[in-house]
Amino acid sequence: MVGVWRRFCLLCRVVDCAVARLLFLCYREYLCRFSRVLAGVRGLGEEEVRGLYSGEPLIEVSRDGVGILSDTILRKIDCTGARGEKTISATLMSALEGCRASWVVGNLVFPEAIEEPADNPKRRGSLFHKVMEDFYRLEPGERNAQSLRETAVNVLDSEEFKDFQGNEAVLLWLDEAVRGYLNVDRDPRRVNIAEWTTDWGRTVPGLEVAVSWQPEGVKRKCFGFIDRLQEWHGRLFIEDYKTSRSAKRYRFNPSRPDADPDHGLAGARQQVFYAMMVERAERERGSNRPVHAARLIFPLADGGVSVKVEDVHDPGFREKVERDIRVTDARMDELHDSGFAGFEPGPLCAWCPLVKLCPAAAGVEARFSAEKFVKAREGQPEFADYGSAVVRGR
Repeated sequence: MVGVWRRFCLLCRVVDCAVARLLFLCYREYLCRFSRVLAGVRGLGEEEVRGLYSGEPLIEVSRDGVGILSDTILRKIDCTGARGEKTISATLMSALEGCRASWVVGNLVFPEAIEEPADNPKRRGSLFHKVMEDFYRLEPGERNAQSLRETAVNVLDSEEFKDFQGNEAVLLWLDEAVRGYLNVDRDPRRVNIAEWTTDWGRTVPGLEVAVSWQPEGVKRKCFGFIDRLQEWHGRLFIEDYKTSRSAKRYRFNPSRPDADPDHGLAGARQQVFYAMMVERAERERGSNRPVHAARLIFPLADGGVSVKVEDVHDPGFREKVERDIRVTDARMDELHDSGFAGFEPGPLCAWCPLVKLCPAAAGVEARFSAEKFVKAREGQPEFADYGSAVVRGR
């Protein structure tokens, strides 16, 4: 506890940064509430997974892929799933371009069979997004270092995130993310949040904006949440936060439309996907505000980086996005009809919850032996952790 206090004090002396002091004050406010010794807290990805499942088998792992044994999982893949429909997101498009077995296990089996550690990348990302959402619900003149501190405190005090109050690693991570963000948007008062009309006719701030579209001939509705919409002089700006540590860039190449040399396609495609849905909604409502630009904000990359999506209006790129929507719809149909998801090993295998059971991943381990790959793999479940959810095939 004392060591953490000293590190924060040192940070505030060495770095003359209002945001560093902001999170220090936030942390200080919670010190009196912490009851456990922080030195014993596990870091991200180090908590043990615990199995929960004892029902009927969900999948069978064979040499070539995963066979789906559960009708419940098949219904979730179908276009009429548990909530009435299975939507197509930009994330789903990217996932099905890679290892489909990994997507099935990570999204449909792992949540049913394994108690995920409380501190995981998805929850950290949700924490940062919630802080930024609540902060930008304030009036522009109220946005400053003090109100950001208060916002962070309030979010950490909420039922959803109060378990993070005693997690030193998360607090340091949040400190870094907020500092990085303010290196991108140095004056939050200048951020002009657009008004948005929902499908139900309500006018709301352009924060966590739900957008959807049902392309002709596609069974599944397209759907997504835009982190932030700005408006300047009647033009809209789409903005999304990304909490990865590297800023990915992408330029569309008409001669090689599926090429992705810098691994930035997923983020750029997401913004074009959103832009197409926003513009369609604007036309339908008669407001006709154009999408002027889109960008991705990486608060943890190189101290904070803003990446403009250069090809948001490129007709060729938009054609590719619509084509990818249709391909994703067809892949989901194939997955549902065949009840089988094949392995596609690659550099992300170490982060797959099936990696320790996957014959295909064993063949690529030697190519990815750096510490980050080894550590990621070590944190994945063992076969026994899945209980009866997973059975071995041939």
